[in-house]
Amino acid sequence: MNERARKAAPWVVLILGITGLVVYRPEPREHGGPATHRLPAPEAAPALVAPPTVDTPLPGGGTSLHSRCGEKGFHLLPQPPPEPEQPEPEREPDRPVPGPQLTLGSYGSVSEGAHDPGRFEIGLLLAAGPGGTMDLPDRLAPQGVAVEIEGPDGLVGGGYGLRVEFGEGASRSPEGHIRLGPDAASGIVVLPAEALCAGHDLTTVTERLMAPIDAHNTIVGQPPYTLTVSFAQPAVGELRREVRAPVRGEVLSADNRMDFLDLPPPA
Repeated sequence: MNERARKAAPWVVLILGITGLVVYRPEPREHGGPATHRLPAPEAAPALVAPPTVDTPLPGGGTSLHSRCGEKGFHLLPQPPPEPEQPEPEREPDRPVPGPQLTLGSYGSVSEGAHDPGRFEIGLLLAAGPGGTMDLPDRLAPQGVAVEIEGPDGLVGGGYGLRVEFGEGASRSPEGHIRLGPDAASGIVVLPAEALCAGHDLTTVTERLMAPIDAHNTIVGQPPYTLTVSFAQPAVGELRREVRAPVRGEVLSADNRMDFLDLPPPA
């Protein structure tokens, strides 16, 4: 806050520390007029803007998850259970996992100037899996896509009802739906900075979504913050049943955890 210089007050202020009494002694004016004295006007306190505590509309569409800020382990959509362990003789590590696939291709933040609050841009890779096809509506689900960012102290930001802009690899069905095949199609989902909870900023959250590295540029742990992207669609459950996928249900989900590295959980 910029401080404004004050003019010297035309009185002497004596503060008695024991009684707390403040005495104002007016000094005569140079022009000989009657001396007046006034208590100095208190500085106006800066207006405090209360952080939102209810879900609010987001720029570009979708709704924030402000009502869930600080909640640990929250997911708008129930996350699929982990793939059950199979006995060692039945494992086929080189065989692709059947069923719909969703992974995070990239994620980071973008800001276009000092007056732009910025946004997260999350690249997705979606596929129907080996030998399959799957048609999805543009919004992917009635609730759209849900994005949640959680730190050690709970949810730090998120939104739902978000759209995916599809790119390379996606085609259209005769009905105008997005058609996915065995190979991955790319898409981007945007989460505005306004979706962050109070006390969190775009730059810091982006840094904590990245895995820590050592001096040799080697990943040494999980990202401090977890980014989860998910949506629910009946076509997902139907294809999983058809190909006997190891995961059941209609929710397709991906996060930034690096389970394939067998790293410890974030501190």
